[in-house]
Amino acid sequence: MEGYLPESGDNQQKRTRSDNTIRPITIKQLDMIELQNENNFYLDGAQVYMVTFVGVVRQISPHSTNIAYRLEDGTGQTEVRYWTEQQDGAGEESTSDIQLNTYVRVYGRLRAFNGKITVQSTAVRTIEDPNETTFHFLEAILSHASLQGKSGESMDVTMTDVSSNSINETVYRLISSAEEENGMHIDQVFKSLGNQYSESAIKEAIDFLSNEGRCYNTIDDEHIRSTEA
Repeated sequence: MEGYLPESGDNQQKRTRSDNTIRPITIKQLDMIELQNENNFYLDGAQVYMVTFVGVVRQISPHSTNIAYRLEDGTGQTEVRYWTEQQDGAGEESTSDIQLNTYVRVYGRLRAFNGKITVQSTAVRTIEDPNETTFHFLEAILSHASLQGKSGESMDVTMTDVSSNSINETVYRLISSAEEENGMHIDQVFKSLGNQYSESAIKEAIDFLSNEGRCYNTIDDEHIRSTEA
């Protein structure tokens, strides 16, 4: 193969381990990945080939050979294409229940085309347990911190940011699930999430979502409705 140099046994073993290791990342970190040579990808100074990340589905665009998903996770947005032609029946079934404004997990391999780094998804599935989202962010933080040698103090700040993002999205998903025209009463939000968050934290999340234009009050100050409902 033109331009190929044989690798030593140690380098081949390292490359194999890198190929088989799935790195948990945030969407923002996709923009931080560096491309060296042709298909050598680096993040935090370490080689990476397979990645996994989570995000809220904001747009679904079906095509004849693939389905394009626009995802966001609070750190950024990206488009993921799931190629249906290369999947079996089980793969098609796993994507059929993916809906707008739901969290999904993506697994994929990094690819480069014309100098642009993309993710060739191998699996996209709906997240059933909200705790999986929080746990993923913590995994991404720990992976980044271990490679960067960040202090515990810096990690505490980042974990706080992730925790805030998690409650905002949890409250938003709950409010979006309301089928009533007047939206959901705040007492129902407290009742549904009271075992996870305090009332003050839930109120702060609602204020944040209102300021972001993602929800609004309807008949009174205690009824909230999602702008995308």
